[in-house]
Amino acid sequence: MRPLLSILLLFCFTHIVNAQDEYIIRFDVTRSANRVVIEFVTSAEFTCENLSVLHGTTKESMTVIHLFPGICGTIGTEEHYLHVVSNLDPNRHHFFALDLGRYGQTDPDSVYISGSELALSANPATAAANILIDNPLQEMVRLSLIDVNGSEISSLSTRQSSVPLSRFNVSKSGLYILKAEIAGRLVYVRFFYLG
Repeated sequence: MRPLLSILLLFCFTHIVNAQDEYIIRFDVTRSANRVVIEFVTSAEFTCENLSVLHGTTKESMTVIHLFPGICGTIGTEEHYLHVVSNLDPNRHHFFALDLGRYGQTDPDSVYISGSELALSANPATAAANILIDNPLQEMVRLSLIDVNGSEISSLSTRQSSVPLSRFNVSKSGLYILKAEIAGRLVYVRFFYLG
C-alpha cells in the first residue's frame, strides 16, 4: 500500500509542476518604452476563476497587480489575454508571472526597465545629426561609435539630453553602430548610415 501512495503523490506533484505547460500555451512579457506588455494564451482545454498577474522586483517579492475576474478561458477555444503595466521603477529588473489559482503559477519572466531611451535623428545621418537621450535620472551615459569591423572609433560620456554626432569626429561615410551603456549595462545598440 505504501508504494502505491508514493506513486500517487509523485503523479500529483508532477501534474501541478507541469500545469502551466498544459494550460498556458504562450506567456510573453515584453518591454515597450517604459511600459511592459503581458500577453498570454490559455489552452482550449482550460478554464479557471480569477486568474491574476503577479509582479515584483525579485521572484520572491511578487504580488497581485491585476485580476482577470470571473471565468477565464473557454473549453474548445484558445483565449488571448493582454495586460499593460505602466509607471514601473526604472533601472531595475521587473518579474512577472500568472497565478492560475488551484493550477499553480507560471514560471516568472523578467524585463529590465532602464531610465534612459536613445534615438538618432535622422537616419541616414549626416554630421549635423543629433543623438537624443531621454534620461530623466541624469545618469552618466557612455556612447560609443563602432565601425562595421567591430572597432571602436570614438566614445564619450555625457548626462546631456542631446549630443551632436559631430562630437565623434567621424569624417568617412558608411555604416556604423551606436552603442550606449549606463553603469556598464548595455542599454542601446543601433546600426545607422552616415552619409
